[in-house]
Amino acid sequence: MTLTDRQIARPRSRLGSTRPTSGTDQMRGLVLRVYKRGARTWMLHYRRQEDNRRRFLKLGAYPGVSLKQARQLAEVEVGRIAAGDDPQGDRVERRTASSAATVAELAEQYLAGYSKLKRPKGYAMDRWQLDAYVLPRWGERPVDQVTKGDVHELLEDLAEGKLAARGKPTKVAPRNLKALLSKLFDWAADRGILAGNPAAGVKLPDRVREHLKRGGKDRVLSDEEIGVLWTELEELEADARRRKLAPVSAAAFRLILLTAQRPGEVFSMRWRDIEDGACWVVPAEVAKNGEANRVYLSPQARAVLDDLRLHTGGSEWVLESPRKPGTRT
Repeated sequence: MTLTDRQIARPRSRLGSTRPTSGTDQMRGLVLRVYKRGARTWMLHYRRQEDNRRRFLKLGAYPGVSLKQARQLAEVEVGRIAAGDDPQGDRVERRTASSAATVAELAEQYLAGYSKLKRPKGYAMDRWQLDAYVLPRWGERPVDQVTKGDVHELLEDLAEGKLAARGKPTKVAPRNLKALLSKLFDWAADRGILAGNPAAGVKLPDRVREHLKRGGKDRVLSDEEIGVLWTELEELEADARRRKLAPVSAAAFRLILLTAQRPGEVFSMRWRDIEDGACWVVPAEVAKNGEANRVYLSPQARAVLDDLRLHTGGSEWVLESPRKPGTRT
């Protein structure tokens, strides 16, 4: 029997059954299982060479995996079988071996095999989150024993401040932690270490979701507050003899306000990145998203830079450390 796209797309197609019945003439052993409730799954049935035992290998669900894709996947697996491999047996062995793996062991595999290689800029934060929030609670637990309820409880405790050093509630950390857990468990599932992702479908705590609906910000400074801050900076800078605030430090606060850029990017500003005094190019290696960004400099920001040249014009860094010349603040 030859399967066609038109046949298997029928809403009430009866191709296959709860038991595999036939394959295609193009790919021997490929079967579409159709269950009573309509779910359809591509299966490859074959016989293991060493003992002629019948095996069933799941290739994916239809329509996520099309007929063409199913044939391609089956062709690869048939080649492995012909070489003496047992694809389904390999899957079972991986799952059995992974059942003894702990969350701590999985975390190390993820950090070394994915985070450090694929997203090096986020590696340090990934490790910190795992060490601070995940491993103290789940480190010795087998990976396959982590449930959706466990993930929900961890995020709730983090939002309420139970995991913070000072015990203060947080509204951003749970979102970042959930993103990391989703990546971690997806990575494990792709490699057959887990059957599924326990973080999938878990909602963020209510207080976090409400915070994000408001744009992720509690509040912004009003014009009056910015004026007060600016005046305070001038007074502290004027009192630099008592070392309350160095001119370079005061300039850093002003540039953060005037450019609306991240503090880490402002502190990494170099004189060579200033184009004709009108634009500041944030290099890709400095930008958080890994992409170069051009920032327009307002007249006020240019004035701050003009004043800074008197202090750091001979340095590579716009905000050179007053205590350690040659380094950034």
